Amino acid sequence: MTPRRARQTPSERQTAILRFVYDFQQANGFAPSIREIGKQCDISSTSVVDYNLRRLEELGYIERSQEKSRAIRLTEKALEWLGVAPEAAEGFVYVPLVGEIAAGLPIPQPDEMPPEQAIEERVPIQADLLPRYDPNRLFALRVKGDSMIDALVADGDIVVLEPVDEPHNGEMVAAWLPEENEATLKYFERIAPPAPALAPTAVDDVAQPDPDETLEHAPRPWVRLIPANPRYTPLELPADKVQIAGRVVALLRVYR
Repeated sequence: MTPRRARQTPSERQTAILRFVYDFQQANGFAPSIREIGKQCDISSTSVVDYNLRRLEELGYIERSQEKSRAIRLTEKALEWLGVAPEAAEGFVYVPLVGEIAAGLPIPQPDEMPPEQAIEERVPIQADLLPRYDPNRLFALRVKGDSMIDALVADGDIVVLEPVDEPHNGEMVAAWLPEENEATLKYFERIAPPAPALAPTAVDDVAQPDPDETLEHAPRPWVRLIPANPRYTPLELPADKVQIAGRVVALLRVYR
């Protein structure tokens, strides 16, 4: 018996998956998750969705990062199969997602990009959503927690950031607090330092300004990191105790 040759073109179901991935990316600027594909294409099992994605990858219709749900890129072969002009799908940038913005997790330092092994996946985003930024400098973090909920930044959202050395007051930033070993997403504000400490003298025990805080030793600048949730208290600390990783330039809402 002659062995049955494997199909070399997408099946009807696989074509439906390709079409949904294309439409979803055009509408949202990033790829759908496996669960979203299953729901739209009436596939109840995520393993069946994953099988079809692997098959499409083997056939050369998609490229993706293994085990990452939102790192699907349609190839020119897929666009041709769908009857879509390649230029219609151009204009996407792929931003590295490097982790969560949460306590205890390191995040990139200003003007540094993470090593390739630290990248979870690359998130496709429509370039026209980020017209003023160099896509090669951007990185993304997944939000964990609700400290910025009143700024419409919810748990599970993805923020896209641009590395900066000196953020402006009022900008939302990702800040790393080395002494606390914590990362946090907050509004940034420069503030006046606290009043100089007073030290008693041996002569009259009257409190005098600490010599380390005189004009010869100017007070260190301070910053305030402000949450957008009344349940959280702003953080006020010396500027040299904070490392700003980047300012938020875009927000991706992930519906589950």
